[in-house]
Amino acid sequence: MLENEQEKRAEEELESIVIEDPKAPETKEQKKKKRRNRAIIILIFIAVNVLVIGYTALNEFGNKPAEKLQIHFGVSGTLCILAAIGCLLLALAFETIKYLVMMKSFGAKVSVKAAFQTAAIGKYYDNITPSGIGGQPFQIYTMHKFGYSTGESVCMPLIQFLTMQTAFIFLAIVFIIFKNDIIPNNAMKIAVYFGVFSYSTGPLGVIFFTVWRRACVAVINLIVKILAKFRVFKDPEAKKEQIIKYLDEYRASIVLISRNKGVIIKTFVLSIFYQLALFCIPYFVLLAFNGSASLINTVAMVSFVYCACTFIPTPGNAGAAEGAFYLIFSQLDPTGLFWSMLVWRGICFYAIIALGIGIYGFNAIAERKNHGKT
Repeated sequence: MLENEQEKRAEEELESIVIEDPKAPETKEQKKKKRRNRAIIILIFIAVNVLVIGYTALNEFGNKPAEKLQIHFGVSGTLCILAAIGCLLLALAFETIKYLVMMKSFGAKVSVKAAFQTAAIGKYYDNITPSGIGGQPFQIYTMHKFGYSTGESVCMPLIQFLTMQTAFIFLAIVFIIFKNDIIPNNAMKIAVYFGVFSYSTGPLGVIFFTVWRRACVAVINLIVKILAKFRVFKDPEAKKEQIIKYLDEYRASIVLISRNKGVIIKTFVLSIFYQLALFCIPYFVLLAFNGSASLINTVAMVSFVYCACTFIPTPGNAGAAEGAFYLIFSQLDPTGLFWSMLVWRGICFYAIIALGIGIYGFNAIAERKNHGKT
């Protein structure tokens, strides 16, 4: 009886949320400020990428003649690149299946198109926003546009995000336990451990808030008050309400989804497969450029690199990811090292951005056609 009341209350809380278009009309001042901030972020993003790639090219190639800069693929190299691309497609498939599983669990309409676009749009915005925090609002809005209820639109992306973080932490801890010896130095170890800790605060915070809401609200009030004294927030009260609102959304989602624990297990397992598929991309790129490495060691090292980059506040961890790249691909010759870096980032980063742009373009054309018919 109590569980039914909690579920009903959770459904009411989720349905009461007003879903706004993340690109909704704004005042001139807001638009101006947003354009300025976006321009700054884009410029920093471009500058970091150009500097890292330029430095790598100069450092690796120097004054070598043009024929030394060429890279030749055999059949095996081409197959390895295709396998790396296949890993990305497999990762997106796992993410799409995760939404399909949740749709079926909620008794909502099961749509492959909605599931795929929601998954892809989330990854697109994660890649173009600092620290990868921009995906959820757009996923929620995308689901709502596909006709899902407010509760369904809010709950599924939140559960997806939470299980994805938990899966990442789980794999990182497993690799730290069994493959800690392959971390090259103490500085890297500290970065990896801190990354796992900082990444764990999200899921743990949500769990604590779900179980001990009053105590957590009191802690949030205290933390915001302390930070307000240092003028960290312009409007401490608004920031506090925003934090509590987000945590309430997670709490309601967890209460709602907990009626079917099988879904939590399935989405968690699919998240693990998603992470492993991404971690395998550098392994096949390494093989394509005549490198040799153990699959498990490469996958473990990739997870350590991602851990070490989690707290870098740049879109797609730009700069940090390329720098950490050397830890994985340092065995390659200079020419192979440079081109493999471009291939790796092209597959797991720029391809996602291109996919997101493609989806928006496809939808815009479809909407224009539909508008022309009416």
